[in-house]
Amino acid sequence: MQDRYVTEDIPVGCHIYHELGQKFGVKTPVIDSIITLGSAMVGIDFDQTGVNLKELGIGHLDRAELLDYLENGNYNGNYKEEA
Repeated sequence: MQDRYVTEDIPVGCHIYHELGQKFGVKTPVIDSIITLGSAMVGIDFDQTGVNLKELGIGHLDRAELLDYLENGNYNGNYKEEA
């Protein structure tokens, strides 16, 4: 099971979608299941070790700022305190 689809795609791709869902109030049950199953298969807690929004430098962006960054490339690097 030490395949990049498990050891890279889950902690990076899936975990980022999970984090975005949490931040913006979107439930991600299928993604959460993939993270749980992948974690069990390789014995790594991807909830704890997966890439998070802060590490990507986008954890401080609100919805409008994130959309502006994704659609237009405008990045607000001024960090705000996250709750």
